[in-house]
Amino acid sequence: LDVLSLGGYTAGPAATGFVLAHLAAPDPAARLSALKAAATLKLTAAAAPLAGKLGDPAQPLPDRLAMVAVLRAVGSSTTAPALASLFDKPEPAELKVASLKALASIAPA
Repeated sequence: LDVLSLGGYTAGPAATGFVLAHLAAPDPAARLSALKAAATLKLTAAAAPLAGKLGDPAQPLPDRLAMVAVLRAVGSSTTAPALASLFDKPEPAELKVASLKALASIAPA
């Protein structure tokens, strides 16, 4: 996962499947490595599952921040509602700022 995070690789089916499988890893370090790889590779296949998890306060904050980074890297406007929903809830300011930056990059004014 760390090697895929370095860049210079394309997201073929094997790499995509490998990264997606590790997004739900029980080990926090493996999950964060998978999230970083998903952002680097701009894995569009990761966008919908991560958008669904983003609003879950049970998810650790580092994971949620990394999820926002993936959604920003993917740049799909379909993830905008998940990012915007964070503003309607009591969420950490750091998460709201990251979400705002992601929204700005997805749909610049």
